[in-house]
Amino acid sequence: MPRDNLKLLNVSGRNNNCFFNSLYVVVKNNQTFKQLFPIHNGAQLRKYICEFLIHRGHNKFRGYLVMAKSLLTAYSNDKSKLLKMHDELMEVAQLLSVNKIEVVSLIEADILTTNVATKDGIQSLLVKHLPTTDRMPSMPEFSLSIQFIKDILNIIVLPIVLQRRVRQDERPRSMNLINKYNYGKKRMATGDAILRSMKMDIKDANVVNKIRERIGNKFEEMNKKKGSSRMLNKASEYTYAVLITDQAHYQVLSLNGMSALKYVPSTYDDLSMFIFSSDNSFSFSQESIRSPPTYEEALKMRHP
Repeated sequence: MPRDNLKLLNVSGRNNNCFFNSLYVVVKNNQTFKQLFPIHNGAQLRKYICEFLIHRGHNKFRGYLVMAKSLLTAYSNDKSKLLKMHDELMEVAQLLSVNKIEVVSLIEADILTTNVATKDGIQSLLVKHLPTTDRMPSMPEFSLSIQFIKDILNIIVLPIVLQRRVRQDERPRSMNLINKYNYGKKRMATGDAILRSMKMDIKDANVVNKIRERIGNKFEEMNKKKGSSRMLNKASEYTYAVLITDQAHYQVLSLNGMSALKYVPSTYDDLSMFIFSSDNSFSFSQESIRSPPTYEEALKMRHP
């Protein structure tokens, strides 16, 4: 595996679906997935997983929904009044690490009057809530989707955070440097002095080794949860996909430079070679992937 050939597969963020679009890139060439699921894009994958979670994953939502209800009722028990409280809803969204649409959807699904400590209450809420488009996935939806991929397809998804710069006086963050370099590659000749300087900025910021370290930390964290000896003995039975996020957008990191069309997750040996390599030479590229419109969106385009 060429360890220095890294490619970011940049999926569409339309409808706040970049996480599931990334998952679709990860699974779409898996033979078991193709045999079992008539799914052709991230939106369809999200719909299928959400339907599964309503019936099989509802218990994992209990803590999240109890917290969400507690935060909302601290402001008001009146649905109509609460929906008009923009600043307060934004604050709740921030505390839950979601967007405002997720919070509004919970209110519209009657979280204020639903007993979210019971199975029936949670399921009745999720039936109305999860189909809402433009939501940012909550933590239980996020973690259960990753678990679903692992259990069904033997693919372990490792999400790592490379944050953007949040203040003007901070040093540029890793994703800024990567995005700037990839933007330059599309518009400058190979060997251009400015492009070489951009690549040197990535090297000076130790970005590749940061990625290695965070993948390694994520893998170690997973081993601790599952029991290290048990997990390591089974490690070679899985393949591994890395998602990079700046906490606003998800992309798939192709460790071997594969295109989105041919992408398959890495083997345990390939992932280990990347993590433990001390080589700081690299090639970064990016491929943007357009998602086809959903059925509803296609109808709107035909009949505006």
